Amino acid sequence: MLLSLGTGMSLQYVKGQSHDWGYAQWVKPLINLMLDGTAGIADYQCRQILDARYHRLAPVFPPEITVPMDDVKKIPYMIEFAESVPIESTIAWLNEYWSAT
Repeated sequence: MLLSLGTGMSLQYVKGQSHDWGYAQWVKPLINLMLDGTAGIADYQCRQILDARYHRLAPVFPPEITVPMDDVKKIPYMIEFAESVPIESTIAWLNEYWSAT
């Protein structure tokens, strides 16, 4: 069994009308997107291998909110956000799978 707790996900996309950029303009957006993608790969693999014995609590920030990992000024917001996340499905999973062992 595996319970995976995420710190919150920011929905990201590359802003702008025209993306006829050179290498320098694409570097930062691509790095951010690739780093976010690795978490999705691990989640997918765990779901495939463990099936119902895997549960991930990974709240998604509202679309207008981006929280960089090193932005300590956003900690109060993150605490408030974490306290508002519904956890009923996680508790139900824990009761069904964790308590059963």
